[in-house]
Amino acid sequence: MSQVIVNFNGEVSEFGITRITREKLYGKKRRIIVDDDGEQCVSAQLTRDGAALLPSGTTAYLYVTPDEDVVARRDLQAVDEDGNPVESVPSTLGVEQLVTEPVPATRILDHVVTAVYQLDGEDLGEVLVQALKDGAIFEIRFNYRAGFEDWPAFLLSNDDGLFLLVCADASFDFFYPDTAVDDDEDEDDDPFDDDDLDFSMF
Repeated sequence: MSQVIVNFNGEVSEFGITRITREKLYGKKRRIIVDDDGEQCVSAQLTRDGAALLPSGTTAYLYVTPDEDVVARRDLQAVDEDGNPVESVPSTLGVEQLVTEPVPATRILDHVVTAVYQLDGEDLGEVLVQALKDGAIFEIRFNYRAGFEDWPAFLLSNDDGLFLLVCADASFDFFYPDTAVDDDEDEDDDPFDDDDLDFSMF
């Protein structure tokens, strides 16, 4: 089982995780298209030249250059905005993470929750358990599998159990009613500025 491991005040706590999805909470419905014989239909695409019929999923992992050359997945390289190679970030599961102080609840408001995991306490430190019961929230890093970025995650507790909220940064600029207009904005960019159309003619 995948585990989140936290070290708080020298006590190591291990949690099993189960992702909570809308499907698990509410169930789901599927609309299935069938033919005249009641057999399920599947979608497919016809190539431009009409020579091949591509079933669903055929091109899901196909990488093509602007010149329409196929690139093998093993030849792909992640780069940053400046074109420099980006190092892979390992999974945080099974890796002990040190936490020191709780974070304020408002810290979560700086983020957008992207996933929620229910935690199953397998071997918990008493100090951490008591802190969570008292309403403390702890922040760790989370990366389910190796990739190129890890994410902030918040460990908390309520009457329904222990949870881990995996988040993404929600930073953006606020605009207020009294925000000054940028004087450098070019007013001549209005495409309708030279429009001599007079609607009174209609």
